[in-house]
Amino acid sequence: VHIPTQPRPVYSAKCEMCLNTCAFYLSHSVLVGSAAGQVHCFDTRQQGDTPASTMSSELVSILGIAVHTTQPFIVANSRSDGSLLIWDMRNNRYPLATFAGHASAIWEVQFEKEKSDNLYTCSEDGQLLMWNGAALS
Repeated sequence: VHIPTQPRPVYSAKCEMCLNTCAFYLSHSVLVGSAAGQVHCFDTRQQGDTPASTMSSELVSILGIAVHTTQPFIVANSRSDGSLLIWDMRNNRYPLATFAGHASAIWEVQFEKEKSDNLYTCSEDGQLLMWNGAALS
């Protein structure tokens, strides 16, 4: 495939800390997870470095973000300490729940597409875990 010109970004935002992960969230929004334990929501229709909202927990690096397949206001994020946080974006001051199941960093988190109540995590500890999403609520 020949690309005649170098593609250029059409949107840019900058945070103070290292960004580790991102996920599309609703129309015109992107969630990004930082090394400082924050998840920022950026509205791609607005230029600038100020997020539309921010979710914060302890200073534990966010490594993965997943948006629930049928309930997009439910967001999961995985962290470097092996914990998993579940958030409700409609009221994101505190996580709905925090779960521990891995002995080390969770590198990936995904909601199952067909059975959206199931959540999968994989970790540096060599484990793949399936979480029963019905039990998460």
